[in-house]
Amino acid sequence: MDANDRIAPPRAILLATDLGSRCDRAFDRAVQLARHWDADLVALTVVEPPPAAPDPGGAAVPSWRRRATPLELAQRQLRADVAGAGVRASARVEQGEPAAAILRVAAETGSGLIVTGLARDETLGRNAIGTTVERLARRAPVPLLVVRRRVHGAYHRIVAATDFSGSARHALRTTAAWFDQSLLALLHAHQPPFAHLMDRAAMREDFRADAVEDCERFVASLDPALQARLASFVEFGAPEDLLNDYALDSDSPLAVLGSHGRSALYDILIGSVARRVLESAVTDVLLVPEPKAGRAAA
Repeated sequence: MDANDRIAPPRAILLATDLGSRCDRAFDRAVQLARHWDADLVALTVVEPPPAAPDPGGAAVPSWRRRATPLELAQRQLRADVAGAGVRASARVEQGEPAAAILRVAAETGSGLIVTGLARDETLGRNAIGTTVERLARRAPVPLLVVRRRVHGAYHRIVAATDFSGSARHALRTTAAWFDQSLLALLHAHQPPFAHLMDRAAMREDFRADAVEDCERFVASLDPALQARLASFVEFGAPEDLLNDYALDSDSPLAVLGSHGRSALYDILIGSVARRVLESAVTDVLLVPEPKAGRAAA
């Protein structure tokens, strides 16, 4: 029996923002999801610890000349942002290493989803997907939504990548339960080992048949209600390329990916499929950890 009916949408959503313009889209999406799910929204920004204050030498400094600290400025901006959100929202400002602070606050608030944006050369991003986003992708025990697109309503179409693993199954079930009105596409990108050494036409003919059979078995094992919502596709190529091609052609604003664990090996593999998808995606990306992997990370 499928587990969709036991996977409830998050009761609390954590928005991790650096307060930069690139995270405005993540803010709008977090608000839209909180409103749709009637969930609490916790908006969090993390600032570096302030440097030691200079010695004023005993001179009295008027209050109007005292500059606000980064912590005070962040608190003002974040509180102003959430005040007009129109949902149950609270603001938190923490100091320290961003990923660790985000994971700590997610646990403290019982957040079932972390939402963030892709930013470069800012707190939540340095080089490609960014140090903080990469660490969250590796360590978050709850799903991570990385937002790229502007919000134009709910996610009406979603494409889920699959390798027919238990992780992919859980990601698909979670997606189906959270977005129960969305059209779902299941995409399997097959790349046979040593493909570059084989004749391309023969390779596609031989390996595609096996991949299609695996996909049919996977779909047949799902709950009938979920099967009825699915359109499945099997194609040769790199997952990140196929996800982008399908998303652009079908106007799917969200791609979903399951993660496979929290081991040292996974820390290496995040640099392959999941990292490439996060770096190159033209859509928002939802990364869903396996429940057992999430417990281990927590």
